[in-house]
Amino acid sequence: MPGAAAASGAPTQSADTAASSKASWQSCPSGAVCLYTGSNGQGTRHVIYGATDHNYKHISSVWNHGTCGSGTPCWVILGNANGASCVAPGKKQNRGDATVYSVRWTQSC
Repeated sequence: MPGAAAASGAPTQSADTAASSKASWQSCPSGAVCLYTGSNGQGTRHVIYGATDHNYKHISSVWNHGTCGSGTPCWVILGNANGASCVAPGKKQNRGDATVYSVRWTQSC
């Protein structure tokens, strides 16, 4: 899978898993950032454990449930048409209908 290397201390597991057709906030595994096609953690779920340049289209909500390699919470940087935005550790947010072009992990934003 194409993608830049994760930042130091960032998760090292695979960047993507198959989308789940029925999801909710509770379906996001610990250590991952989850992107959802519906608001409030609904719709198709994409689970991401590492850095990726994969395009995720029609993303309406995000939960940063991720941690760095040591278990320390990490910020997630989402690349999008407007540049980039940071999602704080543990933060759930609705975003409208957006395409996420990349995901990066960092110790701070």
